[in-house]
Amino acid sequence: MKERNRYLSLLAIFLILGLGIGSCCPRMKAQPKIEVYFVKKLDKTAAKLNLSSEQKAEFEKLKAEIRQNFQEGRTKKQEVLRQIKAEGAEEQPDIMKMTRLLQAVFDDEANRINGAFDLMSAFTDRLNENQKGELVQMISAWVSKWD
Repeated sequence: MKERNRYLSLLAIFLILGLGIGSCCPRMKAQPKIEVYFVKKLDKTAAKLNLSSEQKAEFEKLKAEIRQNFQEGRTKKQEVLRQIKAEGAEEQPDIMKMTRLLQAVFDDEANRINGAFDLMSAFTDRLNENQKGELVQMISAWVSKWD
């Protein structure tokens, strides 16, 4: 009887974990959307700033760095998800290990987004005073719509 309860408990844990991971899967594809959003907003903002040819070249480097940042994140995430899948396929999967790996994926995604913001902030150093003023006005207008 105890053995049966043990197997039922393990089955319940695996079902809950499986449903939890399964329900997260559609949301795991958010990073490409975030990358597209970043680049789209950057292009839209840059068009309004009238960048010089030198600034445009730096701007293209910025977009490439942001894309590379997110591509590295996707590659890393795919590897970690393979590790989680492999661990889940084992006879005695380590649920804590799987959970830590999944948490690491989410932490890495947050760090990648923060890294993109850092790259954008560094680019503002290349703007002249008029462009910085225009950028501040655009950001203020955007933030004022948050209510």
